[in-house]
Amino acid sequence: MYMNVILLIFIFLSILPATEALSNTKLINGVKNYLNGYETMVIALQKQYSTDMLTDYLVKCVDDSNYIVGLNAHKLSPPGLVIILPDLTVALDNGKVTEKNIDPVTYATFVPFRQSNNMTVSHSAVIPIKPNPDYMEIAPYIVAKSIEFVYGFYTLFIQHKTNRISYLVYSASTKTYIHILTTLKDQNGHIALGTSLTDQNVLTSLNKTKTFNGNMTAFGTPYQALFKFFRFYNRTILIAAYTLNY
Repeated sequence: MYMNVILLIFIFLSILPATEALSNTKLINGVKNYLNGYETMVIALQKQYSTDMLTDYLVKCVDDSNYIVGLNAHKLSPPGLVIILPDLTVALDNGKVTEKNIDPVTYATFVPFRQSNNMTVSHSAVIPIKPNPDYMEIAPYIVAKSIEFVYGFYTLFIQHKTNRISYLVYSASTKTYIHILTTLKDQNGHIALGTSLTDQNVLTSLNKTKTFNGNMTAFGTPYQALFKFFRFYNRTILIAAYTLNY
């Protein structure tokens, strides 16, 4: 039922008429406000169930096939952290839902989804068994809230057909900024999830001035782009906005 509602919303939004491009500054601010909403979601879930409740959004990187944390509200698992759990990685790669007791008092579930570019993402819930006797029923709800939040990124500016947006985090594994959420498409027309930022002009500017504002080409498509750094859960993240250059 939940996924049917999401599909109907997506179909409705996709047929709305295109509107003129937004400025890259407005796009950046929109993504920043969207990410701030993640904390609001997590706090609401923690108030409802437990302050020790956690949820993760993991993304597999194209360059080295490692999974990194894309979204997490816990300082011990900040965005960009590399997940080194071989059994979990194998399960996610095989598209298997993992349910396990991490310890006698904590239950966790990880739900993987294969993306169009053949990368995998995972939504998870980690719940104290006490005081949540229905923890196995609560976990799917928390995962569904994570899915709903991530889906919201792709509907932020769906009417603005010439705009693109990205949320990137630095991976300690690849030593690059990874597209955690993005509406950029690769050369095959797939969402460029898990890919690295490789444009040297952008990287040089970011290293020097902490921002980039200018022309660039991403996956063969020219854009006028703006990149800015922000702090998100005690970690520096990168938000980018792009307007098609015709």
